[in-house]
Amino acid sequence: MDQERHLMVCTGGNGAQSYFECTVDGCGRELIFDHVAIRLVVTNPGKPSALHHGSTGLVALAGGVQPGEAAA
Repeated sequence: MDQERHLMVCTGGNGAQSYFECTVDGCGRELIFDHVAIRLVVTNPGKPSALHHGSTGLVALAGGVQPGEAAA
């Protein structure tokens, strides 16, 4: 069985962080890629069973979400 795949696109940023949103209606996954701390911060998990992927030119993102430390 194939895993459902969702495309995420960069919809904003300030040079230090890039904001990504899922393009699939009804999913709602949102995350911030912190270029300085080199980490992903998921602000809305959306549909966790789907594989989310996306890129901004030379930077490609893919993978699952694991619980981590809360942001300070």
